[in-house]
Amino acid sequence: MITLEVTADCEYGGYSITVAFSVDVPGTSTWSLYREDDTGPSVVRGAKDIPVSETVIQTFIDYEGPISETVKYTVIVSDYGQETVFVPPLMTLCGVGQYLRDLLDPDVHFTSGFCLGQIEQFESNVRSGIFPVLGRPAPIAVVDTRETETGTLKFVSRTQDELTELKRIFSRGTPMLLQVESEYNIGRSGVLYFQPQKFIDRWLMPNAKDPRHVIEVSFTVIDAPSYTNVSRRRGIPYDIPDVTPPGYLIETGELAGRSYCDGGLLQQYASYTDLFNSGKTYAEVYYTQDSCADAGVG
Repeated sequence: MITLEVTADCEYGGYSITVAFSVDVPGTSTWSLYREDDTGPSVVRGAKDIPVSETVIQTFIDYEGPISETVKYTVIVSDYGQETVFVPPLMTLCGVGQYLRDLLDPDVHFTSGFCLGQIEQFESNVRSGIFPVLGRPAPIAVVDTRETETGTLKFVSRTQDELTELKRIFSRGTPMLLQVESEYNIGRSGVLYFQPQKFIDRWLMPNAKDPRHVIEVSFTVIDAPSYTNVSRRRGIPYDIPDVTPPGYLIETGELAGRSYCDGGLLQQYASYTDLFNSGKTYAEVYYTQDSCADAGVG
């Protein structure tokens, strides 16, 4: 039997998806998790061709779906079958109609506290070459795929907290994800992946103390980055075999392992220096660099 449970994770602005299997599912099977909306199916990040385990409950946080549409999640198990769940729009469940998040740290660097201002235009170029040919009136045209759109997004802060969050979330220059109602007609059902390029902070009123600012961000639309470069793991000890980066694999009752000091990472590397010399980055091992004072490591 396949167990598929999906609930709204309003704290982080996504769906929490739990997958488990009973003993009758062949141990040689693999499974994949798909999200389907009005624009078609997509593999949930980190949930592709995972070996079946009878003893591990596997939980994923899906941050990337549309927020104003009903979403269909389906688990497909090779040589066995599938299970499907329909969930109401995240906007209905959580009462939030917009999210902006840093894709390299989606459960930390995100905010819904802003007003999306005017969207002036999206512009894209066609890569083409026009070659005049002797003896014929019309030239030869060589055409390549059209480039993705560029444009400017305007975010309006209404309070000091909103202004602080907007400045913080754009501070690293990493790829971003904007999720708004599909009626905005941007991205895929209101889901827009983009790379910020220029950041302009304008005061809305002629008063330097007024927190109402307009943050203008020029951008280029990008594809969803590959899963190996995106997201940070929450709640997984380092010594669990890494079969689904960067999915959120949580053993029943075990939530240790978020920092260098927790779980098996401390046993693998005696110090930050040893971890550095290994050539791995904190993004690669999906751990935060928290204080290790309590663990006796400097």
